[in-house]
Amino acid sequence: MGEHPSNNQGYQPINKRIILAAALSTFFATPAFAVTCPDLIIDVSSKLASSGDSMNDEVEGEIVALRNAGQDLLATGDDAACQEKLEEALSLFTQ
Repeated sequence: MGEHPSNNQGYQPINKRIILAAALSTFFATPAFAVTCPDLIIDVSSKLASSGDSMNDEVEGEIVALRNAGQDLLATGDDAACQEKLEEALSLFTQ
């Protein structure tokens, strides 16, 4: 009778590939948020500057607070929360 390998050596390269793929996708996905947040900050600031006196003071104050919160979150490295705050700020321009 032939011997069957009792270990999982045949599966080891696949596991390493999966781990490598996960690590690389995390590595390459993270900078995408970092590039987006500064662009969103610029977008919010531009829209604030071009709105002039036509915007409600309360709404403008909320947009400024959200933009500032986004800038603070970007500085701490929380890119996902930064993007969320800035997108919320942008949504207020349509109200």
